Amino acid sequence: MKLSIIRSACGSLRIHPGSRVSGLSRRCLTVRPANSRLMLRRAASSSTSGGTNPKLAVQFGKRSRKEDGFECDSSLREVIQSTKEAMVALQRRNPSIQPLLAIIQAGEDDSVLEINKKMAEKIGLNITQICLAKECSEDEIVEEVLKLNEDPRVHGVYLHLPPASLTSRVLNTLKPEKDIDGISDLNMGRLVRGDLSKGFVSPIASAVLDLLEKH
Repeated sequence: MKLSIIRSACGSLRIHPGSRVSGLSRRCLTVRPANSRLMLRRAASSSTSGGTNPKLAVQFGKRSRKEDGFECDSSLREVIQSTKEAMVALQRRNPSIQPLLAIIQAGEDDSVLEINKKMAEKIGLNITQICLAKECSEDEIVEEVLKLNEDPRVHGVYLHLPPASLTSRVLNTLKPEKDIDGISDLNMGRLVRGDLSKGFVSPIASAVLDLLEKH
């Protein structure tokens, strides 16, 4: 079943630093709609003691608009609202579907990641974060990608990694149908051919097309 609405929601993301989580040496938060219990896991790394993947639950409260400091112009609000309504309609038709975006990151959250999280919260998209060490190896990244490929709960994967870590092997390990940035060879090829009916289109390319249509 092609979940085009979820793909659109995941693909529209590109996220105020988060709170500290007890048991972790650095911040790495999972975001769902406000006032929900959230699951967070830290990926196993050869540099971590015990080689375990602790799973923690975090309780978030709502922030004020001033605290968020996140204001949208009219066009962005329109996109957020239409996406939110489409996802609500989808879940009414398919109650078992819980749209989930997985983020694989290396190191701390940054401004781009924080914007993505805020956008996800606004449209009601669940997020799970896999936190790797900043100096993680290609094998460690591939291992996590393979797990997400086979996880039926995950509808999209965002690789928030340094450019040097986005190797051809990493990009093409990710299933095209979960590649929300459209950066795998297959999705890039589809974009070049103009075949936009399958997979994900790069958010940048999609934004350019939208601008051209409006102007």
